[in-house]
Amino acid sequence: MPTSTPNATPEVVEAFPVKTRAKKYPLETWFDGKIHRLVRGRDFDIKADSMKTTLYNSASQDFGLKVKIQWETEQGQTVAYVQTLGPKTERPAKRKPAKATAKPKAKAKTAKA
Repeated sequence: MPTSTPNATPEVVEAFPVKTRAKKYPLETWFDGKIHRLVRGRDFDIKADSMKTTLYNSASQDFGLKVKIQWETEQGQTVAYVQTLGPKTERPAKRKPAKATAKPKAKAKTAKA
């Protein structure tokens, strides 16, 4: 059991430690701009939908890239053709519809007698 020192001051650090994920796939290679043919069972073992999510999220979040994926079934195997297209672009902010401004009502003219 750890022992604590009475009145000990905890260490102050500049930032949280950076967590790194174990690299399961060679994304640096797959995201080089060329078209890569990935075969389920050889290049990845997860479901196609899960791999699609992994590729889109990794390209966008980890590399700042857009990715194009085309799925095919070839001789009973699920195959993904993957190509990065370049830096992702921020979507323009949605414009809020202009509020209708109420026009002041014209004063009714009264006839002078």
